[in-house]
Amino acid sequence: SLGYALGGSFVALCVARSLQGAAAGVIWVAGLSHIAASAAPENRGRDLASTATASSVGILLGPVLGGVMAAKVHPAAPFVALAVCGGLLALAAAFVLPAHASPAEGESLFTFLKRPAAPAIACVIVAGGAAIGAIEPLLSVHFAVAMGLDTAAIGLRFMGMTATYGGAAYLAGEASDRWGEVLVCRVGGVMMAACLGIAAITPLLGSAFALPVFPWMLVTGAAIGVFTAPTLGWLARVAGG
Repeated sequence: SLGYALGGSFVALCVARSLQGAAAGVIWVAGLSHIAASAAPENRGRDLASTATASSVGILLGPVLGGVMAAKVHPAAPFVALAVCGGLLALAAAFVLPAHASPAEGESLFTFLKRPAAPAIACVIVAGGAAIGAIEPLLSVHFAVAMGLDTAAIGLRFMGMTATYGGAAYLAGEASDRWGEVLVCRVGGVMMAACLGIAAITPLLGSAFALPVFPWMLVTGAAIGVFTAPTLGWLARVAGG
């Protein structure tokens, strides 16, 4: 984050972006592992799915806070604030989080993928990510070109979709602890297929069947949350905790 604040060239900003992405990957994986090790088995799905909810809250607040700080204070201010928060969180993790016993030598990724449920989990994760990856750029172009919306209006619409995703992910985690991850993933898969199918078909039916885009985004965000959130608890269970 400090690399962003201090970077004075395009290359420096690209390097900072790469380092920030690597750091986020480290934190995400280590955090999920810590939650999986700390959570009681009967609550593991809920606790792991709550990370998606927490992430969605951050995605909602981050652009607003960062935009205000950049506009009112200095363009580098959001990155300095992130660096300070990162340092404080690192200290908190060192002193507050309990240490777990060193794990035994684990199996290779290739060996794990041979387990019966592992390919299904991978397919759900890839399908959910592909849905998000397809929706975001296409809708952004549609809002900007076809509807003439500015960036603020587009951002607000995606904030709504992020909110329904985060809320549905938490509820899906609760449901997966009660009824099982596979059933909840199946329900979410049907929901997501229906939402994407409607979006694909309605343009072919003419203007009389125009899709109300924002309500569709809210429902689709919830569907993707229901579909993907149970995979974390499912993965932890298949991997033996």
